[in-house]
Amino acid sequence: MLYENKDIKLLEFVDNPINNIDYLIVRKSSASLQAKVLYRFPSLRKFIRERDARIIFEDLYGSYLKDAKKFIVNLKPVASNFHNQSDLEKIMGEFTEFFRIGLLFDQNCEIADFDEDLAITYIRANLLTKLEYHCNRVTESFDLTEDYFYSIASNEKLWVSFFLSEVYLLLSNNIFQLSFKGDEIIFKLNKKFEGRMKVYWISEILESNSKISDMKAYHDISILLDKNRTVPKEVAEVSIDYILDKVFSINPKYLTEGVSVNQRYHFLREIIFFSLVLECCLLVGKKPKDRQFFVESDNIRNESLLLIEQQLSSAFNARMDNNGGFIYKVSDSFYMRGTLGFKYGLRKFAGALLDVKQKQLRGRDFKGELGDFFEKDYVLNYLKELNYLGYTPFDGFKSGNKAEIRGYDIDIVLHDGKNDIYYFIQVKYRFSALPVYLSEQFKFFNDESFKKGYIEQLLTLKGNINQQSIRNQLSSRGLNGAKAENSHFILLHNIPFLNFYEHDGVYFYEWNLLRNILQDGKVYWRKGNEFGDSFTSRELELHKPEKIINSYLNNSVNGRGLKKQFDLFKISKCVFDLGDKNVQCQML
Repeated sequence: MLYENKDIKLLEFVDNPINNIDYLIVRKSSASLQAKVLYRFPSLRKFIRERDARIIFEDLYGSYLKDAKKFIVNLKPVASNFHNQSDLEKIMGEFTEFFRIGLLFDQNCEIADFDEDLAITYIRANLLTKLEYHCNRVTESFDLTEDYFYSIASNEKLWVSFFLSEVYLLLSNNIFQLSFKGDEIIFKLNKKFEGRMKVYWISEILESNSKISDMKAYHDISILLDKNRTVPKEVAEVSIDYILDKVFSINPKYLTEGVSVNQRYHFLREIIFFSLVLECCLLVGKKPKDRQFFVESDNIRNESLLLIEQQLSSAFNARMDNNGGFIYKVSDSFYMRGTLGFKYGLRKFAGALLDVKQKQLRGRDFKGELGDFFEKDYVLNYLKELNYLGYTPFDGFKSGNKAEIRGYDIDIVLHDGKNDIYYFIQVKYRFSALPVYLSEQFKFFNDESFKKGYIEQLLTLKGNINQQSIRNQLSSRGLNGAKAENSHFILLHNIPFLNFYEHDGVYFYEWNLLRNILQDGKVYWRKGNEFGDSFTSRELELHKPEKIINSYLNNSVNGRGLKKQFDLFKISKCVFDLGDKNVQCQML
């Protein structure tokens, strides 16, 4: 993905195209006379130049948005449950009346080569993903509750308007190319982007598989909870540790005493337990959970429960853009999970609650303290345990105020002894931030504090690694072997969407993935009640993401299935109407 867009107005338009339609009006320009003539004859539209085609599309899309705005008032809450199979089928029935996903086979591809059952399962899974994703976007944009999902899924113009806003973002960044063919509008990948498509897809699919694995783990706990009406202390502790690791990128095994005894850390564990119980209730039928369950539990203190309660909205007032979208009150005595995804919702929920706790206790901000700990100690201590694999971590260094070269700041240097490669790593930790939507991801990548990590702190060192004062720095730390030709630069973070990404010679990796890559591409698997791990390759190098991706596809325990899914992804097209035009769009 190309996240380097800095047009804030465009990103605001993508956030809510209905309310920000003026963006298209302001930039409206006129197509050439030749294009206007060609457009009058459907058979000649394929000859319209891309610039003119984009102008014509903007005009069509703008008119469509004006019509869509009228349908906002038609949205009504309908009692339906997205997690109930019967309700889901009803919602999907409405949705697939106007939006479909198809597979476009070229002349060199045999349809018989594809597994029909796999293709059907794949298409349905992606339809569900698209449906929920853009319904969530609409509810957040207009402050609606989950009861509006059915109404949104039935509102073709509104749903398509939001879907097209992300297509328009990709078009504006030259990731998509636009053309007309008769009454069809065709969006296809720019050939320059085709090489990055696999990188984007594998990053997304690994995160999706991780979520599925998490859901299976939570489902096991939900069965135990439903059967015994309690969560044993030892099971709760292990589950909280698991969520700390998967959601907040913190393995309690590596905590310092200063963090582990912090009152706010124990409150965070209680927030996780509270949220986990309600997630488990959701997984077994979305039953509300009574307050008395938590009062009688050994895993949460009454004072913590009271603080959590004070921050919850009622079901009527719950909104998707605040804590109510994750967990809300059904009454004074019951709580229920909302529609926000567990990882995204928990990070927002916990962040807001810790802010409240911070005001009570004062002192240093715990989220900032946890971030500093992660960036300076946690990752380094974890990497030290991988020395049996040939990796040696070194403390980082930075330029002084009077340094000849200023601005570089390295948290960790990792030496790959097998290949004599040095990785200079800058670590960025975010507690609550978890960009879900495409526009959010663009904004996050261009956030000044995040950009500082790879533009100033890493690229300054990369461009001056042979400068004498920096050579002296390296030599004094036992890093004299690091030369321009065997040194590479990593931005390590805890944001799932940014993996295998390369920008100006800096490689981006999320921590949970990077640590598995360093352990010979470790892959966790589960089949029924059996589970374990396997390894993809002993020859993985962080500065060769394409080779890492191929190792996952070719050698991992589920590599064959991933390859089949990627083959389907490449030929997947989204099909819908824009007024009297049929739209065919490459799926991303």
